[in-house]
Amino acid sequence: MSNYKPGYKATDFVTHAKYPDGMKKFNDLFHDNFMMIFEDYHFNGKINLEFYVGKDGHITNARIYPEIDNRNFNNDFMRTLSRMKKAWMPALYRDIPILERISFPMNFSVTYIER
Repeated sequence: MSNYKPGYKATDFVTHAKYPDGMKKFNDLFHDNFMMIFEDYHFNGKINLEFYVGKDGHITNARIYPEIDNRNFNNDFMRTLSRMKKAWMPALYRDIPILERISFPMNFSVTYIER
C-alpha cells in the first residue's frame, strides 16, 4: 500500500447520479405515473424502489421490495417504469461514469397517496 495517503476518502471523488430535473421532479413523475397502478390493484403499504443508473444514464435492474406476489402488478410496474424514458446523469468517479444504486421508500394507500 505504498500509495496510501492518510485522510484519503474515495467518496471525495464521487458525483452521485442525478435526474436531469431533480429528485423532486422524479418523485412527482413516479407518483403520477404509478398512482393508477396502485389504485387498480388496491395496494396499501410501504414499498421501496431500487434500481441502478448505468454508465449511460439509463435505469437497469429495477425492483420493488418487499416483493409483491402478483405477476400482473409486477408487469404493470415494470412497464410503467420503462415509460419514464428520460436518462439520468450517471454517477462519476473522477469524471468517469460509473454504475450507482438508487433506492427510495414510498408509502401508498387507496385513500391517501403520500407524495
